[in-house]
Amino acid sequence: MSKTDDFIKKCTIPAQESERDAGVPTAITIAQACVESGWGEHHIGEANNYFGVKAQKGEDSVSVETKEFVHGKYITIAASFKKYKSMQDSFVDHGRFLKNNARYASILFEYAKTGNSDDFARGLQKAGYATDPKYAELLINIMTSHKLYALNIKQGANIKTAKDFQAKNDAVNTMNLTASVGQDGVNHKPDVERVQAMLLLHRFTPGPVDGLCGKKTINAIIAFQKTFLPHPDGLIDVKGKTWQMLSLKPLAHKSPQEASAYKWSGDSSQWSQEQKLESLNPIFREKVKTLLEKMKGRGFLPKIFYGWRSVAVQLDLYNKKRTKVKFSFHNAQLPNKTPNSYAADIVDKRWGWGNDAEKNGYWKAIGEEANKLGLVWGGDWKGFRDVAHVQGRKNSELSVVKKESGL
Repeated sequence: MSKTDDFIKKCTIPAQESERDAGVPTAITIAQACVESGWGEHHIGEANNYFGVKAQKGEDSVSVETKEFVHGKYITIAASFKKYKSMQDSFVDHGRFLKNNARYASILFEYAKTGNSDDFARGLQKAGYATDPKYAELLINIMTSHKLYALNIKQGANIKTAKDFQAKNDAVNTMNLTASVGQDGVNHKPDVERVQAMLLLHRFTPGPVDGLCGKKTINAIIAFQKTFLPHPDGLIDVKGKTWQMLSLKPLAHKSPQEASAYKWSGDSSQWSQEQKLESLNPIFREKVKTLLEKMKGRGFLPKIFYGWRSVAVQLDLYNKKRTKVKFSFHNAQLPNKTPNSYAADIVDKRWGWGNDAEKNGYWKAIGEEANKLGLVWGGDWKGFRDVAHVQGRKNSELSVVKKESGL
């Protein structure tokens, strides 16, 4: 047996356990483990960490010297990686990361309907899981060449015809709840998980898809109900109006105006990188694209954390003393309420706002590149340094932009 076949054999049971737990295709998990651990050669020793997961504060960890590409050259830094008791623990934790992250919810939901692992791989790439433009192709090649699809617990291959496929979709879409969900509901865990996943598809954020009906889930239900009920109560009855509306495909019951509003609803920090770019003013957007490429060329991994954001979010940040203004360039919009942001917060996906960003020269670099492009960099502000922030118009123009936005 070859080393690759041996590694796949070792991965199979842990990956299938992850699929049972989180719904991630076994074939996908194995292919990702092959890519991210170099076919099992690099799992950080006794840490059993096959996906390079960094440790959070308080978690069991190991400290490892690792190479980071900074300012055009590799440097050695000490990094803390999460320690697992076994390969299975690593795989299950990876599945739960995907399950509990809102950006991947629709991918999991579609796989639950179709069993299509290739579409899952494409969905991961589209959602920004990896920066490699051929990441999906790489996973698909591994799944195909090593016949990993046969290891999936859910077998999409059982769907033979278009008619079968449509019937399966219809069966999933019309599947009913077993009992009520929400405020004072029965809240069976499988029912709550289903509601949480469907709320995410409609761009309402219930927190993690964990089957627990807490405050965030109830608030998401209420927010969804406000789009069609005069008196929302936070409860979804088995045969009630809310369940009927939630069961519709997103946008199916909305006018063009409502559809546009829906597209730009939800937590904008969780939008894909593509949608965040789309939320920017067109001229500013092109400069931000150039800025991102310049930062990648310097060895960084930039990502937009915020492009456009709502005034409601802005006020919340203001009340938390995380911004000095109640209206910002992030909130700019066109007269039809389509986002037209003149600001973006750009961090390195490895460090966010952590100390490592400063240590590795990220803030200095983004300031230099932003200034070259004629952008305003928040790190140059003396009263309130906002090092991740770049904007396309001067602070003196803020009142003009607010008026242009009809706010």
